[in-house]
Amino acid sequence: MRTAESALAFAISNGVNDADSILAAYRSLTSQVQQLQPMQLNADILSMPSFATNNARYDDLFRQEVCSL
Repeated sequence: MRTAESALAFAISNGVNDADSILAAYRSLTSQVQQLQPMQLNADILSMPSFATNNARYDDLFRQEVCSL
């Protein structure tokens, strides 16, 4: 029971509270896999540009695919 409490506390401390994340936290605490420390990236690593979806373009593509069948 203590491990389940630890998993819940660990998940919440990482800002998540959904069932899948809590289960993943539990499995990470009970597995025999080595725990890795977060990577520290150098300042010269390029940042990724932001991405915004455009569902209208996706819908247009889907319509083209359906019409060509």
